[in-house]
Amino acid sequence: MKNLLSKESLRQACLNSSMSIEVFIYSSGKTASTSLYNSFCNLGVGSIHVHSQNYFESTNKKDKSLELNLEELIYYCRDIQGKVVLIDVFREPISRKISSFFQRLENLDFIKEYNFSSQAELVDYFTENIKELVEIFNEKYLVWIENYYSFNEYGKFGFDINKSKFNFDKKSLFFSKDNIDFIVVRFDDIKYWEDIFRGYGFSGFRLSSENRTQEKSLGSLHKLFMKNLVLHKHKVDQVYFGVHDKYLNIFYSDKELYKNYEFWLNFTTKKIDVENTAGSVFFRSKSNHYSRYSSGEKCAKNRLKSITVPHSSLNFQINEEAKIFAIGSCFARNIEEALSSNGVDVESLELKFPYTPNSSRQNGIMNKYNAGVINQSIKAGLIRGNHRFNSIKRLMKIDEGNFLDPFFKPGESPKSLVVCEEAIAKEVDYFSKISYCDVVFITLGMIEVWYDNLLSCYINQPPHPRVAREYPTRYSFFRMSVEDVYNEISESINILSKNGINNIIITTSPVALNRTFTNDDVINANCYSKSVLRVACEKLSQDFDIVDYFPSYEAIIYGDRNLTLQSDFSHASDYAVNKIISTFVSRILIKEDGRDDGSEVRESSTEIPDNELYELRKMIDRYKNILVRNNISLK
Repeated sequence: MKNLLSKESLRQACLNSSMSIEVFIYSSGKTASTSLYNSFCNLGVGSIHVHSQNYFESTNKKDKSLELNLEELIYYCRDIQGKVVLIDVFREPISRKISSFFQRLENLDFIKEYNFSSQAELVDYFTENIKELVEIFNEKYLVWIENYYSFNEYGKFGFDINKSKFNFDKKSLFFSKDNIDFIVVRFDDIKYWEDIFRGYGFSGFRLSSENRTQEKSLGSLHKLFMKNLVLHKHKVDQVYFGVHDKYLNIFYSDKELYKNYEFWLNFTTKKIDVENTAGSVFFRSKSNHYSRYSSGEKCAKNRLKSITVPHSSLNFQINEEAKIFAIGSCFARNIEEALSSNGVDVESLELKFPYTPNSSRQNGIMNKYNAGVINQSIKAGLIRGNHRFNSIKRLMKIDEGNFLDPFFKPGESPKSLVVCEEAIAKEVDYFSKISYCDVVFITLGMIEVWYDNLLSCYINQPPHPRVAREYPTRYSFFRMSVEDVYNEISESINILSKNGINNIIITTSPVALNRTFTNDDVINANCYSKSVLRVACEKLSQDFDIVDYFPSYEAIIYGDRNLTLQSDFSHASDYAVNKIISTFVSRILIKEDGRDDGSEVRESSTEIPDNELYELRKMIDRYKNILVRNNISLK
């Protein structure tokens, strides 16, 4: 069977019904349509190659005997053959424009326009002045060439591209009407074309390789052009969000579309954070099932009716043999007990101390309320040496022979020098246990801090009034900034990492500031304090791969406060903490058989009436506090 392209062949096809055209490669330019045409020729299928009605007419305008236009020819062949197939190719617009631009460099009119005597002279000049060629493309061609699509002419056959859907599984768009089949494929899928067209009944179809710019005389210039290509961003946006927008949305999924867009943004004059361009952001938000506060099945409004732990992604998991150390404010003690009751080995629960602390929990004396003392404690435990803050010089002399240690929690009575020295040694031993733990849990409590100017270190409580009067300039108060908190904890993270601890959880304590030393209302001061700490936590979790933020603060503050807080509306209820830590454990724990538990403690869905549930929470807290005061194990 003869395959037809020239005007003489077209004339014969129209006048001789024994000749047939089964396939019209009716495709836009620079889409490998010539390769498609040759492939069907090689297969023995009667074919014709056109780009548009105007292209057809200009190709055949000298043939006076040809009285049919392209539309009439298609219907004519349909009537003779019984059915015809129209094939088009959609190509990503900017790559298509670049290809078309280089085809124009071969055109004599272009060569003359820029005053070259030959193509060789053009290539030599632009090889030395490649940036000028790039700018010509930006100014005259990027937006304005190759904006037509052949499938827009298919409307006269009843095909509407705007009402069609691309089949991403079959990598093609198919439509059939009145024995005319329409097939549109993507240039991006060229390596699948053989399978695609065989799937449409063209058995034995093999793609011919034709017309590739890199294989022509302009190939080296093309490579140099791409290496030096810098596009104008506003024009890239014009291409993607202007004339081509509706077609791009037909032929590409959201993910594919923005991947292509981001690819070209990398060539723009203004480097863009492509992850935060509008398209990427909308796609990310659409994929986030937890992104909405008031609408949707998983919206915050529905999840905050009782107690919920906001969704978070943890970068590691542990097995049941893992050891955990908690350090920080009094909320760290809640975390320890809840972890232990969930079967986790918590090293920081055990403390050997030279006296019984004035605390409901034995290890409560090790509460560390600010980032500075947390960092100093980690240094003391993991970096052996004569730290200035580990000597008796830190002690506050209250009266003859009695001292207070400002590194421990407030509320302790003065002790002898011998007891204080032993307590310092036990503190170092306590924090040295971090070295053989797998996970460290850091809870940040407050930003209102006191600083010992003599020893250049943070302390854990305000100076005793008697000492402050005796040494009025030794101790200073200030509020830590985000940068202050970040610097202290980042130093701790680096120390932990050097000691082989690469799983760190950080959170903000929900326990309210008990007193402010500023002129602010304590409510405002507490809000500011927690805000600074929360921002610092976020920055740390973003900057360090070994750090994850766990949203226990949000779970307490945004949940039903009658359930999440104790009666003082300051401390977290044990009922809520246990639910939160159970969720944490379920998210990171791998069972002995190697399987991720996969479960996640969800929002309370109890059928107990609210008033009874609140009473139950208070009862749990009351009996828990009795057990803690009497030093009865909760295991």
